[in-house]
Amino acid sequence: MARPRSNAPPVNGDQVRGTSFHPVGKDNAGYRARDVDELIRRVVAELDAGRSVGQLIKNATLRKAPADRPGR
Repeated sequence: MARPRSNAPPVNGDQVRGTSFHPVGKDNAGYRARDVDELIRRVVAELDAGRSVGQLIKNATLRKAPADRPGR
C-alpha cells in the first residue's frame, strides 16, 4: 500500500502473494512466521476483493519469535 502522500503505485494481491521473508536467525530478532503468513493471507484476500488494507495492517499484531525457535 502506498503511503498517503507517496507517488508509489499501489500493490496488488499477486505482488503481495509473491513476497517472501528470510527466516529469523539465531543472531537477529523477528516475528513469528505464522503471524506474518496469516497477515499476508488476509492482506491478499482484501486486495483481491478490491478493498483497502490500511486499517488491517495498522491494527495487525505480530508476536516476536522466540530466540531458540526462530519463526515458530
